[in-house]
Amino acid sequence: MKKLLSQLRKMSLLILGVFFLGCSSDDGAAELPKVVAGFTVTLNQDTGAATFKNTSTNAKTYSWSFGDGNTSTEVNPIKIFTEGTYTVSLKASNEAGASDTFEDEIIVTVTDGGDDGDGGDVTCTEETAQSLNATDLNLTFQTDPTASIGSFDAGLTWIDNPDIDIDVNGSCKVGKIDRTSANPFANNQIELDTKLDFNANGGLTMKVWSPTAGTNVMIKLEDQSDAGSFIEIPVITTQASAWEELTFPVASTESGKYDLIILFFEVNTATVETYFIDDLTLYPCTENCEDGGDGGDGGDGGDGTDENNLISNGGFETGDSSGWETSLAGNSGVFTVTDAASKCDTYSGSFNSDTAQLMVIRQANIGVGVVTPNSNITISFDLRGTAGDGGVFIAQLFSESIADGVTKTDILNNSMPIPLTENWTRYSFTTTTGPDVSNGVSLLLKSECGAVEGCIVEANIDNVYVAVGTNGGPACYSGTDGSDNGGGDTGGDNGGGDTGGGTGTGDEFTTNGDFETGDLSGWTTFVDNITGASFEATDTQANGGTFSGNLVADFEAGSGGPVDAVVKQANIGVGVVTPNTEYVVSFDMRGTLSGDGGVFFAEFFSELGTEGVSKAEILTGGPIPPTDTWSTYSFNVMTGSDVSGGITLQLKSACGPIQGCAVDVYVDNVSVKLVAN
Repeated sequence: MKKLLSQLRKMSLLILGVFFLGCSSDDGAAELPKVVAGFTVTLNQDTGAATFKNTSTNAKTYSWSFGDGNTSTEVNPIKIFTEGTYTVSLKASNEAGASDTFEDEIIVTVTDGGDDGDGGDVTCTEETAQSLNATDLNLTFQTDPTASIGSFDAGLTWIDNPDIDIDVNGSCKVGKIDRTSANPFANNQIELDTKLDFNANGGLTMKVWSPTAGTNVMIKLEDQSDAGSFIEIPVITTQASAWEELTFPVASTESGKYDLIILFFEVNTATVETYFIDDLTLYPCTENCEDGGDGGDGGDGGDGTDENNLISNGGFETGDSSGWETSLAGNSGVFTVTDAASKCDTYSGSFNSDTAQLMVIRQANIGVGVVTPNSNITISFDLRGTAGDGGVFIAQLFSESIADGVTKTDILNNSMPIPLTENWTRYSFTTTTGPDVSNGVSLLLKSECGAVEGCIVEANIDNVYVAVGTNGGPACYSGTDGSDNGGGDTGGDNGGGDTGGGTGTGDEFTTNGDFETGDLSGWTTFVDNITGASFEATDTQANGGTFSGNLVADFEAGSGGPVDAVVKQANIGVGVVTPNTEYVVSFDMRGTLSGDGGVFFAEFFSELGTEGVSKAEILTGGPIPPTDTWSTYSFNVMTGSDVSGGITLQLKSACGPIQGCAVDVYVDNVSVKLVAN
């Protein structure tokens, strides 16, 4: 028996030994990259506001201790300190439980932000009455409104004002928005009791606190009963880590249409960030209110001739595609001018898109000096064709501003695809232009097939007509000349469209924009300490010359979080560039987007002599999709009111925390010049 017990004990020890050995290898901790915790902090000594930037690698969860008894599990928290010395620590952990801790000491002096200007401590200002009704909308955060506001991957909480600014926002309570990267369209929604009145009101204002200047803040107004009825109003912040009030103007022609407010920060990106909002309210209309402003005279309404038509060669009777841009980025389908089908005369335009193919044509920046803001404009055309499963035909009109890019986007047919039938059908849509059409309007026509096996779109279009007013033009016309005032074939010298800006002249402000030095001289890079981000001069690709710049963001090579690869031509033209002046930014680009969550942006900043910007602009208003062949992009931009710090062109490849995401972009011949007169 003793021998048997001894053998059992030995067997038990052997089993336990195997069990523990198995655990140590199966938990994966030894196979995961080492966790390294770290952070940087930007401290506003005026107010005690500290913005923490998490630089940890190979971690999934975070635990902060701020040294004053408060903690946080946010990725990049923002914290307001009173005067004193604090030891801030961050514990970063991976999914297997391995962790690392980093700590740093910060000293807060609160030089003047803790003072009301008379030597006393800052006292917050009690909020005015709060209302979420359409007639007297006033989101002041006097009480907690979060139960009445929808949050979709943009968590909203009711908090004490973290950065009391007597001049801009001295409120005691504000809203905190934690934007996650899970949804590129993360947003907050306010359902109203009735439609908003923009006859008595000129638009909306809202106070915003963002940790960075150049943040895209967009308000979308929508009809709760018809998601296809909406307008979008984007505004770019100009302050970093400070309150500012943003204005979102709305034309009186939009009155009585919308009862849903949707708020986006950095829409269509994988940004993870914290923002603060306050005092979302209507502001009164002060002039040209009831009738929506002058709105133009509506044109002649069409008289059966071509003289009112802003479109060039809308009937395709030249026998070719002159007047139309057909080689746009992303196109993989086919567009031809054919005599095999025509509504009236000899020719029509023919679209063909197969599975996973896109075909876009455009007339850009037409009607410069003819179309007027907030006025009626009518788009008409004849259409026939067929579409299989996954196939659509879409028409869009863009109101273009020299200073601000697109001020309004209309997806015609109530934001729905336009039906294709075997017989010719005449479609006519009347809409209103945006608040600024200084660069005319652009019409885009698109056939597209999704990734559905067997999908095909075959469509013919004829007699394309765009005119000021509400008349859809004649049923048939020669369609060759367009209007004498139609702004030329594709934007002419006024330029400023998505891919066709004006002509640059004078000095070149960039340095080494063609990378022909073989290195990155002239460029400021923000990739060295970001795992998965890189930028280099390379001779593997070039569009003329020998070298180009290769900007990469790769989630798989990163540390588990979003990857931003950012480069700049920073503060160029100091003392030479002038405020409120038009410049042309251009560059050549090619590349690939792998997986989901990847984007490429180009941004233009008018820099102050001290910290901050007077104007920030996202070129095209959103991401620019790279293609596998070289494409040239050109944008007309207007500088802000203060360029004492010069101007900055920023290029960014960005990947959200999505498996398989990679952005691999080559840029060449980067240029910034004064626009020719």
